[in-house]
Amino acid sequence: MGDYLRVTAPFAGTITKRFADTGAMIQAGTSSSTQVMPVVRLSENRRLRLILPVPESAVPTVVLIPGMFAEVDLTLDHRDSVLTIPVTAFESTGDDAGRVMVVTTNNKIEVRDVVPGLQDTENVEIRSGLEDGDMVITANRASLRAGEEVRPKLTSIAAAP
Repeated sequence: MGDYLRVTAPFAGTITKRFADTGAMIQAGTSSSTQVMPVVRLSENRRLRLILPVPESAVPTVVLIPGMFAEVDLTLDHRDSVLTIPVTAFESTGDDAGRVMVVTTNNKIEVRDVVPGLQDTENVEIRSGLEDGDMVITANRASLRAGEEVRPKLTSIAAAP
């Protein structure tokens, strides 16, 4: 019976969803009942398969034949000369809306609605609502309120050209 204390996966992966909590009654895996749920969902990230249509005009520039493998750097979209802020300064309020805290010229906090664009793990593109040179608050936002007076401190992010 001790062998049933441990659940092992058939491959190394990452748990992406848990369906059972500690102490929950689990159905036997050999049951054919339609009510049986898995314990977890696993994702194997070592090998991913992607089917990507290539226009006929681009085929001569892609040197792939059936059976070959490729390592690809896929850029979905790219924009030059855009206004970006750190993700930590941005608060999403909906699909195409957000909010930032800005330090005004008289060192008071102002909350502004902004329209975000592309986003990665570090930065958010701001399409409207901010101007180049506006100072945004990136830390301790929860403890600050609109109208409060602050003494801004530039970070290395702000000092970079």
